Amino acid sequence: MNVKPIVTYAGDSNLFSTLQPLLVQSLPQEPTEWKRSYGRPIKSVFVDATFVPFSSDLLPRESDQKLIGRPILHVYWTDCVDVDVYKASVRDDIEAWLKALSQHSIRDWMIVIVETPELKKTNKLIPRTTVLDKIRSDFASKNADRVVSAVDPVRSESRWADSWRGTLARLRLLLLTAYNAALIRFEELVRIRRERRNEPGWSFCQYFLLQEELAFVLEMLGLYDEALVQYDELDALFTQFVLNSSVGETPSWLCSFQRPLEKWDGIWLNHSLRTSAGAGENDGRRLIEEGCASLLDFRGYLFSRQCALLLLTCKPWEIAQRTLPFLHNCMRESVLLEVVSPPGATACWVILCCLEILSTCEKFTDSAHVEKYSLYTAPLWAYAKDKLCELGELCGLMPGEEPTSEQLHMVVSLSAGMGDPPLPHHLSQSSGSSATPQTTGNKEAAVSVENYQSHLGQTPTDKLKEALSSQEAFKRHYLELAELAMGTFKHIKRIRSARSVGRDLAHFYLKMGQPSQSATFLADALDTFQMEGWILPKGKIAAELASCYRSAEDWGRYAKMCAAVASCTILDMEIRNVHFKDLLSTLPKLKDENLTLPFGESFVLNSVEIIKNRASSPGGCVEASLKIESLLPGNCLIQRVQVALEQITQPSQEERRPAGKLGRKVSSAAKARGTRGNRGLQPPASGGGDDGQDDDHLEESKSRRYSGRTVVGPEAMPVLHMAEHLDYRQDGGLASANLVCRDPERLVKRQDSQGRYRKVSSDVTPRTNFSHFLTACDVTIMPGKNTVLVKAKGEGFEQGSYRLHQLSLRLSSALEGEEVQKSLDFLSDSISPSVSFDVHTEPPTVSINKGEGDLLAGIEQEMTLAINTGSLGISADTYINVKTSKGLLMQVKSSDSEKLNEEINDAEPLSRDFKIHLPVSEPFKSAAIPLRVLASLSSHKDHSPIYHKVTLMCPWPPVSTTIASNISEASEEEEKVIPLQFLPPFQIGFRLHTAHHRKFVHVTVTGLSSQVIWLQQPEMIILNEESIKEVTSCDFDLIGLNPVGQCLRVTNGTNVSYMWELKFDSGQENIRSSLQPYYGNNSCQSPTIHVEFHLKYSGGMNAECSPDSSLFKPYTCRFEVNDYRTLYEVRSRVEPAKGSEFCRAGGMCHLRLQIVRLGPPPALIPPASLNQASIASLMYEVLADQTMWAICGRTAGVITLDGEVDKQNVTLDVMPLIGGFLPLPLVRLSKYIPIEAKSGSGRDGASQHPRLEPFSPGQVYNSSKAQQVHVLPSAPPNVGPTEVTVS
Repeated sequence: MNVKPIVTYAGDSNLFSTLQPLLVQSLPQEPTEWKRSYGRPIKSVFVDATFVPFSSDLLPRESDQKLIGRPILHVYWTDCVDVDVYKASVRDDIEAWLKALSQHSIRDWMIVIVETPELKKTNKLIPRTTVLDKIRSDFASKNADRVVSAVDPVRSESRWADSWRGTLARLRLLLLTAYNAALIRFEELVRIRRERRNEPGWSFCQYFLLQEELAFVLEMLGLYDEALVQYDELDALFTQFVLNSSVGETPSWLCSFQRPLEKWDGIWLNHSLRTSAGAGENDGRRLIEEGCASLLDFRGYLFSRQCALLLLTCKPWEIAQRTLPFLHNCMRESVLLEVVSPPGATACWVILCCLEILSTCEKFTDSAHVEKYSLYTAPLWAYAKDKLCELGELCGLMPGEEPTSEQLHMVVSLSAGMGDPPLPHHLSQSSGSSATPQTTGNKEAAVSVENYQSHLGQTPTDKLKEALSSQEAFKRHYLELAELAMGTFKHIKRIRSARSVGRDLAHFYLKMGQPSQSATFLADALDTFQMEGWILPKGKIAAELASCYRSAEDWGRYAKMCAAVASCTILDMEIRNVHFKDLLSTLPKLKDENLTLPFGESFVLNSVEIIKNRASSPGGCVEASLKIESLLPGNCLIQRVQVALEQITQPSQEERRPAGKLGRKVSSAAKARGTRGNRGLQPPASGGGDDGQDDDHLEESKSRRYSGRTVVGPEAMPVLHMAEHLDYRQDGGLASANLVCRDPERLVKRQDSQGRYRKVSSDVTPRTNFSHFLTACDVTIMPGKNTVLVKAKGEGFEQGSYRLHQLSLRLSSALEGEEVQKSLDFLSDSISPSVSFDVHTEPPTVSINKGEGDLLAGIEQEMTLAINTGSLGISADTYINVKTSKGLLMQVKSSDSEKLNEEINDAEPLSRDFKIHLPVSEPFKSAAIPLRVLASLSSHKDHSPIYHKVTLMCPWPPVSTTIASNISEASEEEEKVIPLQFLPPFQIGFRLHTAHHRKFVHVTVTGLSSQVIWLQQPEMIILNEESIKEVTSCDFDLIGLNPVGQCLRVTNGTNVSYMWELKFDSGQENIRSSLQPYYGNNSCQSPTIHVEFHLKYSGGMNAECSPDSSLFKPYTCRFEVNDYRTLYEVRSRVEPAKGSEFCRAGGMCHLRLQIVRLGPPPALIPPASLNQASIASLMYEVLADQTMWAICGRTAGVITLDGEVDKQNVTLDVMPLIGGFLPLPLVRLSKYIPIEAKSGSGRDGASQHPRLEPFSPGQVYNSSKAQQVHVLPSAPPNVGPTEVTVS
């Protein structure tokens, strides 16, 4: 917009004429901060102005509501510096000027006094008062800043430049201040008008022109964003009125927009927008002012103003972004307002608007702008293409049609309604001066118009008129728009939208009679929809593509599309049945070669399972179960089902390198991502992707997302050869570790979007080697889920691993009894997840298994010999030799031995060496032979396990290298050693008890197993009774204290006790009277007694759940009895202190000890045996519980029992600490061996110390061990003595 703020000048006109050029040039050079009211942000504004002479006619009146074209600031210029001259003439002139302004309520004025530099140089004296002071005192006493003084910049030096810059700054500031006040008043006026919008007589057009004045001022000041806000508010307000009118009463002013549409010339952004302040007015604004604007005229003018402001802010992408909603909104409003328009008029208007916006955006060639507006121009190209297609169908311009006379007249009327493109202002004035340019000036104007049009190129109006002129031109323009739309969609990575435009192109080419060209675009769309999982669009595209192939007589591809359509479960069953029949009927029309179709289009392989693998055995076979789901609508007679087998080879040494491992790992991950299933046209697990995918991304998504056509196998995914790359810092530390692809060029490359999907045959995975395969013939597959069994004989297989690689279904094409030689194969991709089986010689295996419980020694139990024949069969007369270790007996359990419990002797006896006859069995069968096992318990007394070994001599070689027909053909034998562990059923404990002179032998039997063990007939005998009698001259005997005939049982954790009393000769009651027999001939020690313990045990029961006497087995173990003579007796008691009759807690008591020798004195013992055990010196130790007793004094001492002394008494002072029945302190007696007893040992003096030796259990009898003393609690004050009770 070329309109500038208007500033009037008054005063000295000659003076201003000299300053005007410099003023106009300098004013917009620097920005000024505009501080606005109502807390609005501060703006930096460049101020420009147009200066006009002051005239009262220019001053606004009360009814004038315009901001553009009215003076905003008034400046008075004078160069008077003499006060007398000022008083004589200048003051009156200023007063009259200000009076004229005040009459119109104008307060925005300024007075500038221009001084010459010569005056400042010559006048050395400072005057008392100046003209500046007089003017400020006379007219600006309260606004002194409105009167400024400046040095004439034309005649002054550079040092006076600051004075002129200050004057310019003040002029800019006052100009913005004037605009601020004017805008406040104008905005209030606009607000009042807007609030009256519901009153009768209110006109939106008048309100629009009023608020547009505000937008003009903001645009004039360079505030384009705020000016755009004003138009957006008007746009929203008008839209709201239209929406309200559809549900309520229509305002009277809105009825003017319902007039029939007479012209549809679109919008013109290249045409300059002029206001009333310029040379002429814009046609759209003029129509609005006159009330003659149609809906499209008003909308076009409003949108063009918005676009003009967006262009001033360099935002072409926002123009494109707003265009499509604007066009849709206009079409919707025309429907709501019921605007009558000729057929095709709105389509013409839409096309002209789209082309104008697109041509405007193309002028911005900066890459940043192109990337931004391309996101929004692509839908505009597509919308213009659709509207042009609508015009073509309306006017009979589509291929294969001939326009009628009515359609030709329609083209003429549409071209007339579009009008001519607007011309620049100077050309329109020259050409519009006369209706018939006959003068020289008009001829020159016509020539200039032609030159302008040739320089500008074709306008949107010219292009549309040309497109409607003929079918050839229409085809050219339609294809151009479609290609631009499709290319722009691809550029912004909206592939689905591009494929949609390509589908429209396919329909257009099909009408042109070019089915091959149409198939190209449909194939691209089919692939895109298939990649992204859009099932319904894909099915419809497949049906259209099938029609193209049928028109082109491409029967191979037609059959593939028929299979795809028939397998699309989301389509109607009638369509599917038709294409399924066409699929079968097309086979005779094929060429000589057989047709191969992708398996995943029509079938789904749900699971694969190997149910039988006997390939390594002679005459064996491999059988697999296939779960196949048919998507076809009818039954399919499959002549042959084949599953190719691929032998798995071991990687070479080069492939086992680290880089190769990484490469295979990446390839396996890619394989796992791409093998989710073959679903054909079935819906995927997740919805389709977004619109923002380019061709490379689609190519990548083949291995990542769901694909109905292919399943990526290991052949389709290339191996990534990766290498390790390490980066180090300067100090030698590791900075980063990376994986680098060695050959990225063969993997990462741009693919042509036009040449990728040309060949439908590329959808099928290449056929693999079917030299080894599983097969089934004449299989009928019905719609839905089916189970197919395929098998192959084991002959011809080499040893190794095989995996099921590829599935092939050969469809029968027989129709009504007629056999067709052509075949139709459905070939799958690599089966994933991988299913494999091994073909090798599996040797027989043999093991010995126990039952549920533990193996117990001493009890006959049952075990099982398990044999797995492997790949070899077992023929008749085949044996296994069994040898066991010592103590382990085994035998085969006869089949009828369980029935012959009473005649158990008839069974074969247990043995350490025997043979087992193997039953006749086929390969890969298992057999179980029961065995009887008995491990000897012997004299095992503790709980440690018993280990045995079983050696099996098997009639087959250790490692089979050849496949023999059966085991009997093997010439070698395999020796297998099987360790067995047996647990003892119980353990035996032995202990000697003493009761003064009497001795008791205690045997404890503790169960170690959960099985019940029955015990009976315990017996103990002395083995060396004669030898002991010779030494001691005394008879010994064991008297049993156990009930006779008692049968006891033990389990895990329970025990049974047996007791015997060890009796000496009955005539030796007083042992001390006869010492020689008591101690033997030459020793003071008791001779060792060897005893043998006998017991019968059983782990079996009869039918009445009682122990079976026939199953009892004997058990024997031996013990030694030592130090069974009682040598000393210790007696102890606690007595109260002297003068007391009771023991009380906290009171002193006496512990009296008496040690009595029961054995012979040392003097009567032979000297040879004196140093061994009959030392007369003994040490006693009192061990008391410190919580009950406190020992006063020494707690240990040494006593001597010589030949004359048989007992010793010791008294100790003790103090009970608590009351109650307290056990007596324990007294421990030990042998005290002094130094003299060891003097002859030969050791050095450092080791000559006395030592203690304990007595063996039974040599010292403590008769007071279980006694207790009754101690009373501490006596309270004034309480008498109490009685003491000793128990």
